[in-house]
Amino acid sequence: MTASRRPENWTRRICALIAAFVAAHASYEHQRYFALNGGADPTSSAFWPLSVDGLLVLSTWPEVMSVNARESSGI
Repeated sequence: MTASRRPENWTRRICALIAAFVAAHASYEHQRYFALNGGADPTSSAFWPLSVDGLLVLSTWPEVMSVNARESSGI
């Protein structure tokens, strides 16, 4: 059985996705609440978390891709 087809690998991936979803939801709600209490209007406070988390994803994406490239090349 190949490494990607092992049941424990799929279990880890599913658990990681669940944890990531919960963390993303908590982060969004926290930042939205912060923006509303800081004086932002409801529309701006809805987009605030997306811009902050989006910048975080964009800034870390090259590192994630370089790790994936190293793993697939066997380095």
